[in-house]
Amino acid sequence: MGELIKSGDLSSRYGVSTRTLRYYEEMGLIQSKRVDDYAYRMCDEQALNRLEQILILRKLNISIKDIKFIFSTENSKAVLDVLSKKAQNIDEDISLLYELKQIVISFIRQIEVSDFNKQEDVTQLFIKAKEIEKAFSDSDYEGVSSQTLNFDTVTMRTR
Repeated sequence: MGELIKSGDLSSRYGVSTRTLRYYEEMGLIQSKRVDDYAYRMCDEQALNRLEQILILRKLNISIKDIKFIFSTENSKAVLDVLSKKAQNIDEDISLLYELKQIVISFIRQIEVSDFNKQEDVTQLFIKAKEIEKAFSDSDYEGVSSQTLNFDTVTMRTR
């Protein structure tokens, strides 16, 4: 049968919580065993190898759904498909982050020449902030929550 390892020891060895291990088990990614007269979940070498694969894929920010897809196929094509999709998503994120950087730089330049004691300057900045919010709501960017960019609750006041 081979050596069995307590899930708690596995948790310590790989720096993941036992709750995470149970979640992986619930999702069908790994399997543990119960040994007669022993209260702990035990994992065999196959579970250990599978956990290492999961952790590598999670480090690459691969979703649990995609990991399940990878494990459900017998060939490496699934891994290649998922990783190719991930690379494409990274390229899209880089493009969106570059656009965000340009918007932020533009906003900084506007703030540098603005006078917060003038209502019209504050109004212009508010309008620019609304444009930024609209740009994000029109894009597929998911890195910033809509609440973070919600300027509707901002009140314009002069000093």
